[in-house]
Amino acid sequence: MVSKSSTVLISLGSNFKQEENIGKAVKLIEENFSDVRFSSFKWTEPIGLHSDAFLNGIAMLRTEQSMEAISNIIHSIEECCGASFIDKRNGIVAIDIDVLEFNNVKFHNTDWLRSYINELVLEVR
Repeated sequence: MVSKSSTVLISLGSNFKQEENIGKAVKLIEENFSDVRFSSFKWTEPIGLHSDAFLNGIAMLRTEQSMEAISNIIHSIEECCGASFIDKRNGIVAIDIDVLEFNNVKFHNTDWLRSYINELVLEVR
């Protein structure tokens, strides 16, 4: 049986110890996915909360793992980088990693309305 490789776009963002947390997340993503390419990282103003600026980027993965397995890995990476629900609720985002697209199916539709998301996606496609 032939395994089918999936193409996945994920977004990364941090507004707390931004460079440190993004760097750690990038390292962990590279350790968990062998075929990954990152965009540049861009500073943006927060949307919908009062906080420090966000550092944002996009990663494109090619993997044979299921969406569920990818989501579990991403959640584990967020935990390793110190992300917590309570902090996020208080506007502190150590790291936020979201699957934006899995095999051409888009998620987080409001994120796609942000110009920087589309700019950074173009860098990895």
